[in-house]
Amino acid sequence: MMLGGQANSGFMALWGFLSLILMSFMFFAQLFLLLFGFAGMLFNITALSAQLVSSGAMVPRELLSGFYRHLGDWLPATYAVEGSMNLLFGGSSPAGPAWLLAAFAAGSLALGAVITALRSDTGRTNAPAAETKLA
Repeated sequence: MMLGGQANSGFMALWGFLSLILMSFMFFAQLFLLLFGFAGMLFNITALSAQLVSSGAMVPRELLSGFYRHLGDWLPATYAVEGSMNLLFGGSSPAGPAWLLAAFAAGSLALGAVITALRSDTGRTNAPAAETKLA
């Protein structure tokens, strides 16, 4: 804003929404690393490319094919772009996209916790057996 940018909804609303975007993207990316290990990095590159195409950040969503419009409905970048545009330039309330980003973050965090718990339970059941063999 100090450099001449505009924000229709105010500085704190903009930075709060950007913090929510960052959190939801981090948890979404972490989910695939937990699911697939190092192969999850390749999936994240593919998911990032798909998000850039389908979110409306490069091309307006109205000009995209039906496949990319529907794909964008299932990825968080669409709601990040929609909410950011509403905050910066005016329009409808950014509350809808904010709730959806929070849902992406919460869902990714919950699934990541479940995956971590399942993996740690598997490690715990194998650990005592290995200790008894050594003893």
